[in-house]
Amino acid sequence: MEAFGNYLLKSAVWLTGFTLVFLVFLRNERYFRLNRAYLLSGIFASVVFPFYTWHYAVMLPSLPAAEISIPDVTEQLTITAPATAAATSSGIPNTIVVRDSSGNINAGLAAAKQIVGYIKNGDKTFQVNK
Repeated sequence: MEAFGNYLLKSAVWLTGFTLVFLVFLRNERYFRLNRAYLLSGIFASVVFPFYTWHYAVMLPSLPAAEISIPDVTEQLTITAPATAAATSSGIPNTIVVRDSSGNINAGLAAAKQIVGYIKNGDKTFQVNK
């Protein structure tokens, strides 16, 4: 049924194209046989053309590959938060040390733990706007 719907859509597009060409160029033409032949061939073509699929190759120029270097972070960054009973009971460390790119993953995990602690226990230790 889907194939029939695709066929009807393609046929409608072809028929619309032929009709638009007729309306723009041949509507005021006095050669009625030419108009009749064009309209009949347009109807025939809109029935036949949807069965055929045109394939063509597109040649694109190759682009040089860009080299991207990710710098290795070697600095140590220490962030210390105030130690509270809620923070230690939820297992959230109060000191985060970032030594390399895996620090982003650790910071994301710590943020997720903070969110879970807020949702489960109502922990507002790390709330910014009080």
